[in-house]
Amino acid sequence: MFTFRMMYNSTPVKIIENSFRVNIKPFNHFLGEDNNGSYTYFNYHARDLDGARKVIVKVYSTNHTWIHCDCPWFRYNCEVALAMRGSSTITKSNGQPPKIRNPLMKPMVCKHGIATLVDLSMRQLISI
Repeated sequence: MFTFRMMYNSTPVKIIENSFRVNIKPFNHFLGEDNNGSYTYFNYHARDLDGARKVIVKVYSTNHTWIHCDCPWFRYNCEVALAMRGSSTITKSNGQPPKIRNPLMKPMVCKHGIATLVDLSMRQLISI
């Protein structure tokens, strides 16, 4: 599982720059527990020129982060790479590694995910 810093550092600069144009709104959050331990679950709505997206983040007590976004960029570039290491779940893609878009399987996050994680960091709910 990856931390926010690991995901942020692996994300292309262009995506991070584009994340500043994303308007995000926290929707709800609650505490939970699964096989990886206890976590805080956050549900965000993200909106930009591409439309509205839903971002879900689980932050574990170990500071590891699970994330999912319903945008196509996340699906085709991030979902499988993150899921193979426990930081996401394969829900939208076909489960095949992104051989062209992310052949090194870097733990990248889309602009909606970056905007959400930065907001959580600014609220001091996760640490960088």
